[in-house]
Amino acid sequence: MFHYEIFVILFICSNLHLNLVCNAGCFVRRLNCKQKDECCCDEPSMQTTFNDVPSSRAFISCSWTCSNNSHCLAFNFNQNFTTCSLFSDAPLSCFRKIDGCHHMYNSDVYSLNFTVTADNKVISLYFDGVAQKLKPNWDNYKLYDSYFTHFNVNVIAIQAKNGNGSKYIVAFSDDGYIQTNTTWKCSPSTPVLDSNNNSWYDVHYDDSSWSPAIQQFTAVNFVGAMKIWSNDSINAYCRKKLCIY
Repeated sequence: MFHYEIFVILFICSNLHLNLVCNAGCFVRRLNCKQKDECCCDEPSMQTTFNDVPSSRAFISCSWTCSNNSHCLAFNFNQNFTTCSLFSDAPLSCFRKIDGCHHMYNSDVYSLNFTVTADNKVISLYFDGVAQKLKPNWDNYKLYDSYFTHFNVNVIAIQAKNGNGSKYIVAFSDDGYIQTNTTWKCSPSTPVLDSNNNSWYDVHYDDSSWSPAIQQFTAVNFVGAMKIWSNDSINAYCRKKLCIY
């Protein structure tokens, strides 16, 4: 595990592990849903290599540079090469494992933006089993509602209801990491508890008997999200497990 020193101008939380860095704002380490590091592979807005500088001090300099740049949303720090890459354009769309690299984002200004709508309406939405508050456009399929969630969210669950005519759920994150498609699973009726008493929206719910989502139209939106539904004309309980352990 990568450790850093504590400085007066900046401190590192969680027992000196690279998890949360706070100064002018708070930088949070990006981990995927398997709790593994992923770094941004988009083109950085600025990149610097700190030659002949210990990695701990280079990291401090990198975070300080980003926090004092009003356009900086996030940065990569590669401890193997003491390289600092700043990112100022959102959304960031490319992430992958890079040896020795950690991605830190400013939690005050940047998080995963998730957008959803349904025809006729969304009934409920859950992130990792936690119900999200009802928003104004849940019953208006022509408009979208947006939510901020953590990058390491594991399970998205959506309940929707149709009155008549066309029916669909469409949901996506700005970076395209989450998008409705036929890898989602949908149930046409109220799901029962599984053998471990998990509800259908819980992270560890056993959805192995569920059918794949059915694509409703051939067109997809700008990030590739499909309009999906269950095999019922009225109800759809759909969920996506983003991590397979």
